[in-house]
Amino acid sequence: MIISRQHFVTAAFTLLLAALTSLSFAQQRGVCGTSAEADDYLADLITAQKELLAKQPIDRKMMDPIYVPIRFHPVAETSGEGRINRRHLIYQLKVLNDEFAETGFVFYHDAIDWIDLNNTTIYSNPGTSGSFVQNAKASNAVNVFVTENADSGSALGGTTLGFYSPSGDYVIIRQQELITLTNTLSHEIGHFFSLPHTHRGWDSEDYDPDVHGNPLASCLSPSGQPIELADRSNCDDAADRLCDTREDYNFGFTNPNNCVFTREIRDCNGDLAVPDVANQMGYFSGCQSYLFSEQQKDMMTVNLNSTRRNYLRNNPSYVPVTDEITSRVSEATPNTNNDEIESNRDIFVDWEDIEGATHYLVEMDVSGEDFEEYWVVTESELTIDELPAETKFNYRVYPFNETQTTLQSGRLYRFTTPAATTSTNEISELAGWEVFPSPLRAGQPLVVATDLSGAINAQVVLTGLNGAVIYSENIDLQQGRQETVIDTDAMPTGLYILSLETSNGVARQKVVVQ
Repeated sequence: MIISRQHFVTAAFTLLLAALTSLSFAQQRGVCGTSAEADDYLADLITAQKELLAKQPIDRKMMDPIYVPIRFHPVAETSGEGRINRRHLIYQLKVLNDEFAETGFVFYHDAIDWIDLNNTTIYSNPGTSGSFVQNAKASNAVNVFVTENADSGSALGGTTLGFYSPSGDYVIIRQQELITLTNTLSHEIGHFFSLPHTHRGWDSEDYDPDVHGNPLASCLSPSGQPIELADRSNCDDAADRLCDTREDYNFGFTNPNNCVFTREIRDCNGDLAVPDVANQMGYFSGCQSYLFSEQQKDMMTVNLNSTRRNYLRNNPSYVPVTDEITSRVSEATPNTNNDEIESNRDIFVDWEDIEGATHYLVEMDVSGEDFEEYWVVTESELTIDELPAETKFNYRVYPFNETQTTLQSGRLYRFTTPAATTSTNEISELAGWEVFPSPLRAGQPLVVATDLSGAINAQVVLTGLNGAVIYSENIDLQQGRQETVIDTDAMPTGLYILSLETSNGVARQKVVVQ
């Protein structure tokens, strides 16, 4: 969804974009999986976009904000294991918008309640999972898949932190980059909107004075292209083909993590190289902030307004909420310092309203257990139907809207549920019952053993704490002891409520899957 006073479309430009086939762009401050061929395609795209810009100049200062929908896909293993906490998604969007603030781009959540994707192939090997990722994409947003591993095959070796696939038109990013709030996603979004690396030509080999000389012995890069000269005389045709970004022979790959370049390296003409250490599309690390150059901003704007990006502009009149959020939730109940609340049913969680927030993310976990559950609500309150009895819970509340949140850490609140509340309608035939093993490992059969004084018909229901029904089956239970087995292969780790429901009453027990 775009609000802009400029629009650029040409057939030649569209054909050049479509020519990007099976190439991928990967980024790390020190490790990169981008091939020289891939960066060449992007450089050709930059040349075409510069020609368009010369015919139709833009003044970004006169432009309205450009609203861009983005869809985060939190990926886990097929079992549901390993997914990133949702708070990192809203944190990352805040960081992304901060880093793009001077471009005029404003990214907003295309879907507030994120759809979980459980696929071990994508989670562990996204570089070879293109068809699976394609099938999971949203049709009207920048698609960002958050995975455990983002390795697309790096010519420099090491760990790849993220990559953009031009053929699939999606971004893969490693979980750890969101957790530590690096600028990796901003870098990959730069690729998404056509920007090559500032060190194009050195994608597969970083500068080494023992190999390349100082001054450089050759005016060609390791991939055989002309290097960008320090006197700017060939900046239109070398490296990223932008003249307001400086020469960079992949210096960042081995530079110390301090955002300072002190080495005196001279190009093949003997002129001193002065790279932009804080440019988003380079590989220097340790900078407090990273920037896009003015030409890079123009190129992204031209790209966004191309026909290839029409799907991002299918609702041009839409304006998301952009109010700044400056405070965290500092008052909430229950918060009884581990004292018991009155009941383990209909638990009312309430907190203060936060200015600018349209949504709240509630994340809850259990002390000493591998469990987490979350809810997204639009009011400053939440009623949880039921929680396991005699359990210590921790929770935090994160205020956010479509574009913003606060980066302040959520305050921790605690409460303990009491012994299970007795149902007003007890199952009179139920002399006793047990559920085992508990805790159990995912994939291990769950056994429900009942001891009945008479035969009954019952609905056996297994639900998550968010109310989602995981398993439900109507069975006839006979007098005496009987065992019912439930398959847990598709169940992620966590806490569940197992209910035995009859026309006369309901019985419940806690189930822990580790």
